[in-house]
Amino acid sequence: MNIMLKKLSNILRSSSYKGKEESKKMYKSIKELPVKVWFEFNEGIFENIIVKGKFENTEIMSKYLELVQEYYNSFGTSNEYQAFVKKKLEYAKKLCTYLKNQDGTSKMWMEICKVELEDLTPKENKNNSLDDYIVSIENYYKFQINSESLSTYKFYTYLKNMQKNG
Repeated sequence: MNIMLKKLSNILRSSSYKGKEESKKMYKSIKELPVKVWFEFNEGIFENIIVKGKFENTEIMSKYLELVQEYYNSFGTSNEYQAFVKKKLEYAKKLCTYLKNQDGTSKMWMEICKVELEDLTPKENKNNSLDDYIVSIENYYKFQINSESLSTYKFYTYLKNMQKNG
């Protein structure tokens, strides 16, 4: 959680690009987003969705929300995970408010939300790393995959089919 807090804080405090317009690109879909970046994303490393150039913080967060929504539309989620994501978003908003205002009240509400988020954080998958999932997929399907190039969409499709087929 502290890593996510630091990364989000760094993004929000960084200065925005104001120079001449340069070529810039972000991943547009989970169908092209490498699963390794998705896992990093969910650890709070938001800037890795940038392929090239610089973006406003609001553009990065907006793209994050779009990608998460695309994931939910494609694969669904449990009620527990929905509550976790909702609380994570609420925490991000409270963190932004605190970073903007730098006052005691904002900090208090952010800290309360942080404790609530920690209570909702899924515990059962903390021991499973991306590499653990990759090995399981490789064993099941009998071919090698690369987390650097495997799309998030394809990764979760493999997992979904593994669960469906036993």
